[in-house]
Amino acid sequence: MDPIENEAITPDIRTGPFHERQLALGATFYEDLGSLWTRSFGDPTGEYWAVRRRAGLWDVSALVKWRFTGPDALAALDRLTSRRMVSAAPGVIRYAVVLDEDGLMLDEGTNCVVAQDDVYFMGNDERRPFEEHLRRNTSDLDVEIESATPRIPNISVQGPGSFEILSGLCTVDLAPLRYFCLLPAPVEVAGVRGL
Repeated sequence: MDPIENEAITPDIRTGPFHERQLALGATFYEDLGSLWTRSFGDPTGEYWAVRRRAGLWDVSALVKWRFTGPDALAALDRLTSRRMVSAAPGVIRYAVVLDEDGLMLDEGTNCVVAQDDVYFMGNDERRPFEEHLRRNTSDLDVEIESATPRIPNISVQGPGSFEILSGLCTVDLAPLRYFCLLPAPVEVAGVRGL
């Protein structure tokens, strides 16, 4: 994807809550599906090796977050995605794909179980046809589906040093946390409450 110049960012392109700060730090961006993603801070090779050898931050606020709430939240994601979800415990994260009626992939992402009645699918698509697919295929279930993308900013800490960095910033012990798991109760990270 080609970089997008700041003056080419039109009101229909979602920039996210960290855009101005990143811009001030020299970030370049690209647009994908109506959202702006950070491309680089001027040294893509150095940034790559920082993530491979230590850690890096990536603003992934544009990651689409569908929130499923209600008694049938897990049943809805069990039906919509390629992973068994009905028995998933709070704290479980499962990679999954959303398929159409012909078995063609519509999106891919992760199912994140906060509680039996509160689950997120974090993927890429929030266009109307995808939303209609979600609603059409769960209309008989007791579940509410909402796009939570605009109100949930998030930063991804990636690389072999990320555990050490986050451990020093969190109010809870992260040692018991395993891969593809989350802490289902809110915590503070660098003084900010979140998951």
